[in-house]
Amino acid sequence: MSLRAPARASASSARRVARPTAIVARIDRSVERDAASMSSPVSSGGFVPTPVSSSKRSSFVVRASPDGEAAKKAGEENEESGSNIRQLLGIRGGEQTTDIWKIRLQLTKPVTWVPLIWGVLCGAAASGHFTWTFENVGKSMLCMFMSGPLLTGYTQTINDWYDREIDAINEPNRPIPSGAISEFDVQVQMYALLLGGWAAAWTLDQWCEHDWPVVTVLVLFGSWVSYIYSAPPLKLKQEGWRGNYALGASYIALPWWAGQAVFGELSLDVMVLTVLYSIAGLGIAIVNDFKSIEGDRQCGLMSLPVAFGVEKAKWICVGSIDATQLAVAGYLRTIGEVGYSNALLALIFPQIFFQFKFFLPDPVKNDVKYQASAQPFLVFGLLTTGLAWGHHINAIGAFIASASALLDALALRVAAAYSLDAFPFASPTNSAARPKHSVARVKKTIAVKHGPPASVDASSPYTVASPAASTHAAPHALCSSAIPVGSSSKTRARVALFAASSSARAAAASGRSVDTSERRGGVERRQKRS
Repeated sequence: MSLRAPARASASSARRVARPTAIVARIDRSVERDAASMSSPVSSGGFVPTPVSSSKRSSFVVRASPDGEAAKKAGEENEESGSNIRQLLGIRGGEQTTDIWKIRLQLTKPVTWVPLIWGVLCGAAASGHFTWTFENVGKSMLCMFMSGPLLTGYTQTINDWYDREIDAINEPNRPIPSGAISEFDVQVQMYALLLGGWAAAWTLDQWCEHDWPVVTVLVLFGSWVSYIYSAPPLKLKQEGWRGNYALGASYIALPWWAGQAVFGELSLDVMVLTVLYSIAGLGIAIVNDFKSIEGDRQCGLMSLPVAFGVEKAKWICVGSIDATQLAVAGYLRTIGEVGYSNALLALIFPQIFFQFKFFLPDPVKNDVKYQASAQPFLVFGLLTTGLAWGHHINAIGAFIASASALLDALALRVAAAYSLDAFPFASPTNSAARPKHSVARVKKTIAVKHGPPASVDASSPYTVASPAASTHAAPHALCSSAIPVGSSSKTRARVALFAASSSARAAAASGRSVDTSERRGGVERRQKRS
């Protein structure tokens, strides 16, 4: 027994040693088979698991796909393409280039054109007179080109020129601090864009046949604001909220005014509304200040994030944006535009959601994400407000037209009464229904308020028809000759009354006899009834 036990132990030990050797041999054969199969095509890139089988178990060997390097190269190309796009749009992170025209485009920051182009559309909608004709589309395109590429491009170029020292700290890859463009080329671009904007404004005034060059005046004012915002000695961007409000008003109010002036009339009430709406533009300008905190602090620029700190500034920012839009929604409800007010409220709530999701947690890191997510709702809110105002203007115009039609009808009856020496609303054959003193009282009132007929100048637009013509003229012809085109309803009514009185007095002065038989008959009938 003692001799057999060691023999069995030796046999089991040999088997334990041989078993791992066999396993390793099987794995080696599997690896060789996989190496031979690597020359076969692979359908997808990356790393592909290849099964290795044996009689008792399965093993896996990971091998690299030949398309992995191609996918990596494609990713690098996509990243390079995205960097090119950012460079052209003037967004941070764009690559540097030596192409002078790409550099010029980058200086104008095309991404900032969109709010002003949209503001022109809002102003056109607020005018209530925009129609889809070739002429109106041409006017709108010229106005958008003036507001976006020309004047906004000028504003961004002059801002980069005077901020070149700050950009050397915050964005050293910008064209001017990096030396990619010369000082002479920058100045040539500034003046070319500015003069182009002025020429476009003058062209619009001539095209729209404005008596007063309102678009040119707006462009001159906006150019001046752009200059004092960036250039010393004023440099409004150093003044904290005042500079931010000036920038926000330039982005919201000025293009709105230009669009409305091209297609309608610019009124004081809509100017006040857009100036108040520009408080939301103040918040948008504050969002752009968070990315430049370090450079502003080193250069002594008192932006709101520098003056109040990040925590307070971010709440001032979202508060100005939300409170302004909520106030405008309430105002639209008070003037009867309930549907547009509800639409504006529906566009405000997504902005509040993105504020809490992106901006408030980290305004420095997530400023671009927030603007990309929330700004579309803001600009559509602007368009909603413009449409609401245009609808309101058209409703007021319809009401005034109805009231003017009623006053015209009244003026015609009054003119008919004077031409027949009868009281308004009384039939010529029913003289008994006329009050005794009515004609004299009305004539006396007109003479006191408007003066005698001799005060009417023959060259005046209020000149009435001649006595001979007025004797036989119809009442509507008399009024049409007395009322100038474009007068208000009150003026038209007064002119109609004055014209009727003048024609009656002129007819009496020319010796036209008044038949008193009707008057005597009326007196006799009243005496019989009494």
